[in-house]
Amino acid sequence: MQRRIFSSGLLASAIASPMILTGNESLANPEQRGERDHLEQLSRVILILGAQQVLITYLIIMGSPNLHGLNLKVPVPQFNENRASTGKLPLLGGLFRKTIPDRFSDTALVGFIYLLSNILFIVPRRGPISNVSRVVIAHRKLSWEPMQKPQKMRMSNLPLIGALKNTGKLLGTAHQSDRELLVIVKPSIVSLDE
Repeated sequence: MQRRIFSSGLLASAIASPMILTGNESLANPEQRGERDHLEQLSRVILILGAQQVLITYLIIMGSPNLHGLNLKVPVPQFNENRASTGKLPLLGGLFRKTIPDRFSDTALVGFIYLLSNILFIVPRRGPISNVSRVVIAHRKLSWEPMQKPQKMRMSNLPLIGALKNTGKLLGTAHQSDRELLVIVKPSIVSLDE
């Protein structure tokens, strides 16, 4: 009888020890689960373009009367997008963070991404890009989701759109879905059929 109690206790501790040792916050506080338990790390936005790494400092949305953008000089949540979509699986679909193609399945191409120095510029395709409350930047197998929404910015010596198209490097496209803006910097495993 004592061996059974000892064996079941040993088995239970062997099963629970990896969860205890990993120190996962969502396992410790089950009532605080949400978007953050899929967070991989906080990181600056770093683009790998050929043999060069570019540390991005700002994302600027051009074309509107008031300049809007994001300050990316601080670390932002970074996610790995190299995973399968579980959105359509019964029971499992709501447990995991949606993939970018699932979140942005109904989007419109709204602009093109240019790099000048260490600043990403979104040049609108037609009219101004407005009503953006969240930005997602996808590059290679990673994505970054800054917590702040685009705000009015003041910057001096910004190039005009025509000069930006001539001197900047075209890197990708911008897509808008409701109030979310997806910035795809190529190469990226994230692709949307247009």
